Amino acid sequence: MAADPLWGNVVLAMHMNSLVDEKGKIITAGGNAAISAAQSKFDGYSCFFDGTGDYLSPPNHSDFTFGTGEFCIEAHVYPTSVASGACTIFGVGVNSATFISVKLDANRKLVLRYNGSDVYTSSNAVALNAWSHIALARVVNVFTFYVDGTASTNTYTNAGLNVTGTIAAIGAEPAYKDATTTSKFTGYIDELKVTKGAGRYTTNFTAPTSQFLEAGQISGSVLNAAGAAIAGAAIRVYLDSDGSLLRTAVTDGSGNFTVNCNTTNYHDVVCDFGTSENKQIWSRMTPG
Repeated sequence: MAADPLWGNVVLAMHMNSLVDEKGKIITAGGNAAISAAQSKFDGYSCFFDGTGDYLSPPNHSDFTFGTGEFCIEAHVYPTSVASGACTIFGVGVNSATFISVKLDANRKLVLRYNGSDVYTSSNAVALNAWSHIALARVVNVFTFYVDGTASTNTYTNAGLNVTGTIAAIGAEPAYKDATTTSKFTGYIDELKVTKGAGRYTTNFTAPTSQFLEAGQISGSVLNAAGAAIAGAAIRVYLDSDGSLLRTAVTDGSGNFTVNCNTTNYHDVVCDFGTSENKQIWSRMTPG
């Protein structure tokens, strides 16, 4: 499978199987926000937010100063309550007066909030207690919400909307990260990705059916001496230059595996067959 052609534009990317940003930013968890195996979209984990003080936040960074340029915010969300009518999925800003955020209202419709006002509400709603893929795409000066790849029937145009902040937060508005309940998300978030400088989506699309792509992928199959597939084999991917462990995976029922890689450097792939023997099956592989 090909790499994400816009990976260089991505400024925040979390698979939510750990508190790791694939672009290298250190993530801080606030409140009780934590990785959970209770619900997941793809790989068995997501991040749970209980709606009372939980958030994730990277350090302040100019990567989140979108200005008047294109951007895209997307994630898989599993809300368990929208009682507050202000369930923030992601936000970036300066303070409580200067920010943008993407949230859910009491009808589970997506809302773009800008500098304290709700300026755009989607025509389509996300599910409750189920997974939905959501995206906000700014292409030139037109903002469009998507739910499971289907564009809202309405759009919002604002050439002057200027994102000047450096403070970002997941599950909360940036200025209210440390507040107990203000604008907090309740439920699970998985596969969150923020792209700067490209809106990504201009028309309806097929919602992602697997984890988002990174700089590239390494794929393969594990077979025994008789040529039969080995299911459940543990795969470990190391960076060839320094031996650091980057990724783990498990082969599926057909013995296949696919591992996302956030660099295009050489990688070594090691397979554990569940015995005392570890066999290196690929060396100095380049993701593609």
